[in-house]
Amino acid sequence: MSERSSKVSRRVPTPSRAKVKRTLPKKGKTGRNKKPKGRVTRAKVQKREAELEPITPFQRGVSIGVKFGGLTAGVVGLFMGFLGYLTYSISAKEMNEQITEQGVSIVNSLESAIDRSLWITREEPLTTDGEHPPRMRRGREELQDDWTQRLKAIVADSREKVVAISIVEKDKRDPSRQTLVAQSREEPITISQNPLGHADADSPIEIYEGVLDGQRVRRFDKPINLERYLERDRRIDRALETLSSSDPQSEAYAKALEEVRRLTGDGSITELQDALDWREQNPGYYLLPDAENVDPYVSVFIKADRLDRIKNAMFQRIAIVTLCGAAAGILLTVLIAAVLTGPIRQLEQDITEVAEGNLDHQSSVAVKDEIGALAHVFNIMTRNLKIAQTNAVERQAFERELNIAKEIQEKLLPERIPQIPGFDIHSYYNAAKEVGGDYYDFIVIDQTHLGIIVADVAGKGIPGAMVMTMARSLVRLASVRNVSPADTFKKVNRILAKDIRRGMFVTAAYMVLNVKTKTLRVASAGHNPVVLYRARTGENELVKPPGIALGFDKGTIFDNHIKEVEVQLEPGDRIVTYTDGVNEAMNNDSEEFGEERFYELVKAHATKSSQDFVAAVVAALERHRGSAEQSDDITITTLSVKGGS
Repeated sequence: MSERSSKVSRRVPTPSRAKVKRTLPKKGKTGRNKKPKGRVTRAKVQKREAELEPITPFQRGVSIGVKFGGLTAGVVGLFMGFLGYLTYSISAKEMNEQITEQGVSIVNSLESAIDRSLWITREEPLTTDGEHPPRMRRGREELQDDWTQRLKAIVADSREKVVAISIVEKDKRDPSRQTLVAQSREEPITISQNPLGHADADSPIEIYEGVLDGQRVRRFDKPINLERYLERDRRIDRALETLSSSDPQSEAYAKALEEVRRLTGDGSITELQDALDWREQNPGYYLLPDAENVDPYVSVFIKADRLDRIKNAMFQRIAIVTLCGAAAGILLTVLIAAVLTGPIRQLEQDITEVAEGNLDHQSSVAVKDEIGALAHVFNIMTRNLKIAQTNAVERQAFERELNIAKEIQEKLLPERIPQIPGFDIHSYYNAAKEVGGDYYDFIVIDQTHLGIIVADVAGKGIPGAMVMTMARSLVRLASVRNVSPADTFKKVNRILAKDIRRGMFVTAAYMVLNVKTKTLRVASAGHNPVVLYRARTGENELVKPPGIALGFDKGTIFDNHIKEVEVQLEPGDRIVTYTDGVNEAMNNDSEEFGEERFYELVKAHATKSSQDFVAAVVAALERHRGSAEQSDDITITTLSVKGGS
């Protein structure tokens, strides 16, 4: 008996407390886990609390009231200045147009009134007896003197609006040569001028602006029209020539006679002689010999410095109004700022009180405006901070408890993978949360039997971990010298069903391996099927004996349903047990990995070592899941029989 015991012991080594270092298993790792040296104390686990930052003095700059006042003053000043500029521009434009209209009106009136006898004359008719000689035309110098006096009178009567008036002749051959005909001033007119263009597009009046006797003036030049006096007589003379040279019965004669009647306005003219008599009584106009090579002009000088005076006065008024508006804006802003900054300062003190750590403090600002709304939100924020602080303290306590539970659970998992000659065993465990609801275990029943169990608790977190711990302890107690997995489940269920919370249950697959005969007894408590890969056929067999989950029923129903089957293993065969976190693993599109894909994965990698097999399965799961969060605990345990091809 002792030889047999020692022989089996070599095949199924039992962990010794002296040789095995208990570890904290790392999440998602396979195989044996190692524990760092030294004791993990609560002081090392707990995070050191950060200290509150003290309220330090704040270097104040320009106050809100001053900023607001300056901004308001600037805006008011800009607005008033812009409004004044518009008023100034419009008024200056209107005044400029008034001066132009005045000058155009005066120069047009003068041009119409000037005596053309200075440049043209007409033959005087004889008396009826034909004895008296023609009356002589008044002398040119006399006319010039006469118009000089008239121009002076016009300037005197203009109430200083008109500075000077002059009548000049420009040589047609050389316009720069000018001759003065009449002028309202005794002294010559010397002016620096700047051309402003014509009064309008069709007007012959040219406008210049300059300085005369130290004051701003505007000059209006208009040519004196002589043609309107000469053209009529020229057309009458041409018509008379046609009458004289045409047959009285011809059409040209009739047209010329009609033209004479129209131009003279005398309907009694019926023949050539009547027309000649009319001409004798009404001699025509003609240019004097000295006027044939000159173009007469009239120039009016209008005082324009009043435009400058009005502009300056307007600018001063606008500046005064702008400054008064800015000052009023500053004063109003100071008053508004005083009303606004009072509640703001109170709110600042409230914020400082809360920043120092007093989360029970509430702001006393009671105004019904935006500041009041801000104080209302601040009070809500303070209360929420108080709640958040309480929740943080509770969460910190919960996390400490969770870490302790995690440490306890990880110590309950197998410390090492059994090394049995002729078999290759490996496992993988990855909890979806800090504390998982899956569990697996290797149980040495006796010298020739090894129990392998994979279980899944309906639930995760601390409740699932507590049920898992209870189930593990019961399975280990019930499996002592018990090689029947079905009988083990019956014993476990009788106790677990009484203590488990309503609505919770445990699914499990329990196998007992005879290491000598290579036979495997399998019982299932509502768990996923055990996958058996046959090396001989290269196909999978699903081993799923009848049974319901642990905890559903307290007695006979569970005992009547639970069965076990025995499987003979051959070299190269592989057994795979897993939890539903494998086949139900989801990606970002909520697509499950699926059982069929998992079975094909088992066949594809069954011939590898158990460690490489597990690594291939885990890699495939991670590729499928991508960046999606793990939704359930994942546990895989596999066993292969060595010796296959």
